[in-house]
Amino acid sequence: MAARTISMEQYNMILRLQELGFSIKGIARQLGLARNTIRRYLSDQGGDSPPGVTAAPASPPRNGLPLRVQQLHEHFSYTERELKKTGVTRQMLWLEYKECNPDGFQYSHYCCHFQQYLRTKDVVMHLEHKPGDETMIDFAGKKLSYVDLPSGEVIECRAFVSVMPHSGLIYVRAVHSQKTADFVSCINGMCQYYGGVSRTILCDNLKTAVVSPSKYEPVFTEVCYQLSEHYNTCFTATRPYKPRDKAMVERSVNIVYSHVYAPLRNETFHSLKELNLGIRTYVDALNLRPYKGSGYCRRDLFNAEEASTLQLLPSRLFAPKNCVQATVQRNYHVLLGEDKHYYSVPFTYTGKKVKVLYDNESVEIYLSGERIACHQRQRSLSRYHTQPDHMPKSSLKPFPPSIIV
Repeated sequence: MAARTISMEQYNMILRLQELGFSIKGIARQLGLARNTIRRYLSDQGGDSPPGVTAAPASPPRNGLPLRVQQLHEHFSYTERELKKTGVTRQMLWLEYKECNPDGFQYSHYCCHFQQYLRTKDVVMHLEHKPGDETMIDFAGKKLSYVDLPSGEVIECRAFVSVMPHSGLIYVRAVHSQKTADFVSCINGMCQYYGGVSRTILCDNLKTAVVSPSKYEPVFTEVCYQLSEHYNTCFTATRPYKPRDKAMVERSVNIVYSHVYAPLRNETFHSLKELNLGIRTYVDALNLRPYKGSGYCRRDLFNAEEASTLQLLPSRLFAPKNCVQATVQRNYHVLLGEDKHYYSVPFTYTGKKVKVLYDNESVEIYLSGERIACHQRQRSLSRYHTQPDHMPKSSLKPFPPSIIV
């Protein structure tokens, strides 16, 4: 078992009492520590140097650490790198350390000091988030549920959580799954709750949002690109296996567990709508709860500093569109195979590969992310739908059968 470790303040007190002439027994009595603990730290500070190492001058230890521990920490920079390699263990690295330092620490002390070394390296910096710059989103790991009245079945739901990092304003919505339709309803609901859209939306590498996770250039799903276009925002993704990239929403999920999940545990709901109404009650209360040690809450901070920085919402909610790839034919039209109808694009794009997005109302044609044509979706008998400004000047009339729209 590793010997007890002491704080830096206690270590400095040991040195100070030694300088004042206190004995080991007297120091132990003053500080409430074991005499063996006092001896160990004094021997580390003033004992003989290991073979092959020049004794340090009699001055206060650098960084407040005994020389012997400083030398061990220098070895730990090597240990940390080697442990990332396949098959390398702490036991193996300790044996290498003992070969070079026969009088070095035993294995239990070695591991204890290594843990302390990692803790000092694992510090984080508080980040200041600009108002309206980013929204972080995630799905909580734990599920909520409601009881279906006709069947009595308990239906489990996923909880979507988002947060505006500057103000901490939280939004929660229960959905049946993380599939595209539910994901879209969550984004729509989030934007309506905040009353605007941040410049970016940071998400985890969930399959609904990210096709190909990457540390540098993640590839997003088509629905994310459509959402970005509709709300004039941009999706970004965390690096794989780096939860600290979205630490604010990770923390918000834990807050939701305490302030939403816990109060809901004794309530029974009979539909997804009822469950979301219950969630909304507690989320609103959470956002009006004052921050500890302050006179303002999340909602106050959001209204005062963040709401005005958000981008305006479009006039309608986002609805996902079908997407197909097509080639612009020699007659500068694109075939929408579902209807067997042709829609024009500017004749200069003949032969180009384009993306066609369509729903019940419209047909939009994109090239390299830029919209080059937009039509109302047609159900008429005419199969060709041509806009005059797409035609070359040499054309006196469109080819038959045709309709100019």
